[in-house]
Amino acid sequence: MSLESAVGHRDLMHVGPYLVTFDEAGADIEHGSTCARYRVQAATATNAVDFMKYHKRLIFAMMGNTPGDLQAFSVQPHTEGSTA
Repeated sequence: MSLESAVGHRDLMHVGPYLVTFDEAGADIEHGSTCARYRVQAATATNAVDFMKYHKRLIFAMMGNTPGDLQAFSVQPHTEGSTA
């Protein structure tokens, strides 16, 4: 998600190579160089303070210690004509 498309989001933060943007339903996480996208849909992920408080495991994963922990939150890109 580019900074331009972050308009309308309530908060954003950088963690390592990731940009985390928050909205009323949760957080979107995007890796800066690979453009991999992740989504945390939770009331505890609607702002940076709560995200850091309740999702420490993801913070550590984004810092590079355990990047595999993010896989459960992976967002599959939508392709034209797919039925998923």
